[in-house]
Amino acid sequence: MLNTVMQETLARAEQALMRARGGVPVELASFDDDVSRLCELAKRADLADRAMIAMGLQQLDGVLGELEDTLRTIAGNSRFTAGH
Repeated sequence: MLNTVMQETLARAEQALMRARGGVPVELASFDDDVSRLCELAKRADLADRAMIAMGLQQLDGVLGELEDTLRTIAGNSRFTAGH
C-alpha cells in the first residue's frame, strides 16, 4: 500500500508538471496533504519502508521543485505580457 501511495503521488506531481508546462493552471498546495500523509505513514513504517519513502520524497521534492519553478516562470511571463 505504501509503495502505491508513493507512486500515485509521484505520478500526480509529474502530471501536474506536464500540465503546467502546457499552460494549464495547477495548484501546488494540493500536494501538501499528500506529503503530510506520506510522512505519517513513514512514522508507522518499518525501516525498509522508511528508506523507500525517503527516496520517494526526494524524487517528489525534485518534481515539485521543478513545478514551482515552472509556475513562477509562467507567473512572471503573465505579468510581463499583461503589461503590454
